[in-house]
Amino acid sequence: MGFVDHKKRGCQKRSGFSLVEIMIVLVIISFMLFIVIPSTNRIFRTELKSTMRKLGAVAQSVYSQAVFSQKLYRLVIDLNESEVWVEESTGVPMVTVAPGLWGNKDKPDEEKPKDPFVKYDDPLIEDFVIPETVEIEDVVNEAWYAKPISEGKVFIFFYPYGEMDLALIHLREKDGETRYTIEYSPISGAPRFYSGYTWYNGDEPPAEDK
Repeated sequence: MGFVDHKKRGCQKRSGFSLVEIMIVLVIISFMLFIVIPSTNRIFRTELKSTMRKLGAVAQSVYSQAVFSQKLYRLVIDLNESEVWVEESTGVPMVTVAPGLWGNKDKPDEEKPKDPFVKYDDPLIEDFVIPETVEIEDVVNEAWYAKPISEGKVFIFFYPYGEMDLALIHLREKDGETRYTIEYSPISGAPRFYSGYTWYNGDEPPAEDK
């Protein structure tokens, strides 16, 4: 008559997981995703709103500086590099500041007008980089550009007599559907914020620009 070694039987290893254990793990993972995904979306939305406020604040600061110093300034938005900075005029006549005049490829270098602006250095008006989660969809400035600009450098001008270009900046989450529009008042520099991709006064944009 044989004997069963109970100690040996108790030491045998289990292989794999039971169905109940797998279900518990799946529930935990689902719960974690339920918490993490909304939190990530909130972070992205916060960065979008923060960028919108920065673009609004810098315009007001430059507007005031242009009036105070009686000089011409421009806000430079590099849509390819996602960078924003301010430049001031070197005092040349206004007729030479039109975008593209100094970049005419058909003229030899010695005949091209020199770009009459230099980078403005002021700790109160700092350069900044657009966060990776935010995209400037395009910039509308009909005073200088025939259509919305979505690549390259785009300029918004601030004049010494207390005006700026009437302009729109359209922003959105890079991997989301949230969009905002900034509209600048040409007579005060004050920004107005709209939810979605809008035109002036929050109206619907022309069909070709939606």
